[in-house]
Amino acid sequence: MSEQQNHVRNLAVAALFAATITLFIVVFRVPWGLQGGMIHVGDAIIYLAAVLLPKPYALAAASIGGGMANVVTGTLIWAPATMIIKPLIAASFTSKGKMICTRNIVALFIGAAITVVGYYLYAVLVFGSWQAPLAGVVGDLFQSCVSAVMFLILASAFERMKVRNRLGLGTNQ
Repeated sequence: MSEQQNHVRNLAVAALFAATITLFIVVFRVPWGLQGGMIHVGDAIIYLAAVLLPKPYALAAASIGGGMANVVTGTLIWAPATMIIKPLIAASFTSKGKMICTRNIVALFIGAAITVVGYYLYAVLVFGSWQAPLAGVVGDLFQSCVSAVMFLILASAFERMKVRNRLGLGTNQ
């Protein structure tokens, strides 16, 4: 496959991931807290994108998918934070080798820390208080845990189904 064909394939798969991330955040969510927060499993799809796609494509899918979910759900105030935090989460994963490996398991914990700290600091900026945003920390941590479990289940299934090979993504990215 030529470099251009590979680029087009990666763009198409990244676009599908962005749409799926948006869908999983919008459809599978539970409002949380007074600040417009929500618990969702969209981060599990971000993790999948991060272990299947080359890094630039995964980062774009995470940013666009998360940001679009904020637009669709009417929580636009969170879009700037989301469009920075979600790609930072994806950046800690690797798409080389197996989907479930030591680095990607560690990345689940790093992703949880980035989510909690990132949204807390953004809420401090938005609301001008260090105490009020503390209420969202539990929801962000819970969401990260649920997404981590969902990722482990989906990644295990994707490994068995050889999804990476079926999408033509290879393992040397």
